[in-house]
Amino acid sequence: MKKLFLTLLLCASFIGFAKAQVCNCNDPLNILDGDLQVLFFHRTLVLDIGQANIPVEIFGNWFDNAGMPVSGPVNAMTDNDGFLEFEFFSPPAVAIDFDVHYNSGQGELSLLYMGSACEPCMAIIPTMGQWATICLVLLMMIVGVAYQKRPSYQML
Repeated sequence: MKKLFLTLLLCASFIGFAKAQVCNCNDPLNILDGDLQVLFFHRTLVLDIGQANIPVEIFGNWFDNAGMPVSGPVNAMTDNDGFLEFEFFSPPAVAIDFDVHYNSGQGELSLLYMGSACEPCMAIIPTMGQWATICLVLLMMIVGVAYQKRPSYQML
């Protein structure tokens, strides 16, 4: 399964990338309420620091998998390719922002990532005009099948 990502190019005396997963109403890790509406979207932030095994400190406005706000920074480490994947949860209609701090060997650097808010999930219900079109198509199918199945009389 491919993940779709929004890409934002960040510059601060170097080029780094931050990508946040697009909101998905069908993600099985979303936190739902009793009416199966999404309370918190499961999302992933991917950072490309470009340096392997660098300690990173992440500040932001996100929630944990229990729907509780995370206070304070999260400490993580980039992998051998210089990437860091960070899973978090965000409520609908609230924009996300992250402040990422790390030491690149050239001093302390900071990335600021500001992402978009997830739109609330809406159930897709056909309008009255769409229902009328659906009924008309079904009626035409019934008439067409009845016409094709009628007995044919041939004169010999």
